[in-house]
Amino acid sequence: MTDASLFYRRFEDRYRGSRELILERLRGYTPYLKVLKRRHGKAAQALDLGCGRGEWLEVLGEVGLEGRGVDLDAGMLSACEERGFNAEYGDAIAALRSCEEGSLALVSGFHIAEHLEFDVLRELIAEAYRALARGGMLILETPNPENLRVTAVDFYMDPTHQNPLPPRLLAFAVEFYGFDPCHILRLQEPSIAHDAPFPSASEIYNCASPDFAVLAGKGWSVTMRERIGAAADQHAGITAELLMRRRDAAQRSQRQQVDQRIDGLACQVEADRLAAQQQFSSLKIELQKQEQLSEELAGLSDRLNALYDSRSWKITAPLRATSQRLRVGRSKIKGVILRIISQLARSGRLRSFLYRHDRVERRVRRVIRALGIEQRLRDAIAERSCHAMTNNNAGIARHAQYVSRRLKRKFE
Repeated sequence: MTDASLFYRRFEDRYRGSRELILERLRGYTPYLKVLKRRHGKAAQALDLGCGRGEWLEVLGEVGLEGRGVDLDAGMLSACEERGFNAEYGDAIAALRSCEEGSLALVSGFHIAEHLEFDVLRELIAEAYRALARGGMLILETPNPENLRVTAVDFYMDPTHQNPLPPRLLAFAVEFYGFDPCHILRLQEPSIAHDAPFPSASEIYNCASPDFAVLAGKGWSVTMRERIGAAADQHAGITAELLMRRRDAAQRSQRQQVDQRIDGLACQVEADRLAAQQQFSSLKIELQKQEQLSEELAGLSDRLNALYDSRSWKITAPLRATSQRLRVGRSKIKGVILRIISQLARSGRLRSFLYRHDRVERRVRRVIRALGIEQRLRDAIAERSCHAMTNNNAGIARHAQYVSRRLKRKFE
């Protein structure tokens, strides 16, 4: 084993993944292999180009297909020999040319296309079409440049890589040489890529399908087309573009929600502004009314001050003083008369005199009404009557009741 072969084998062991991991990934092609076996039976022959450590040859054996591999790396072939796989040293195109036309059911190449110059790759595709029988299948798997990390970093980890191959370019090349139909399978994306409703920048960078395969047919029947097409639909995969569109849609949705919330707040602010404006207008009107009232009060105060300062007010000052004294004197006179009449009413002399002189009684009644002491006089008479009754003097009490009724008739 040369130094270059040893280097590349150890490089594959470290960075391509363990044998168990690669086997698990390659078993994803099992549904297609079963359709192929049903079409060709035990006579199906498969050629794996660049067979490497032989993982694909092991998967073919699990399905029941007879597989043969070729590789130019002796270090890789030693791993196949250790497991007893049918693998030989040789060039891929030379191996295809050695096959009879229409003798193969399957031609496969896993991570070989990116190692070839494009003209050599086209020649490989043309030779594969010639060697495949009707109902045959071509599988070419390669790193997916739709994954940004693959394009920027991982593709160039292998120094033997030539150029990344976009899925549509490889599919066009396969179709150009006569394969139909041609399915693009995007592979090995993490489950989070399917579940993330709002992909982060890191997920967009890392989580698109890191590998893709072109799975093409030659002379497939309608049944094969339907079965393989149904299986291919399960490998639509994820692209960075899809993740970005999903993120854009989530951002648009968030912006719409924010805009709706802003519109709601704007409506609320506008309603609050209108309410505040209306309240301000009401307060302004009230303030204007108060200012108007203040002006009126100021005018009245000025007029009152002018009245107090006028000559007529000063001239009539003695008259107002006299009128005030007369009002005070009248009140005093009214009190004296009330006391006199009350004493006379209590003594009985006034009553006897009034019983005998009706004319005097009428004049006294007018005076009492004019002075406004009628009710007070009645209260005084009633008080005396009640006082007489409390002294248990039956005669005086009857006399007081009689007098009270008499006076009541007189004054009514």
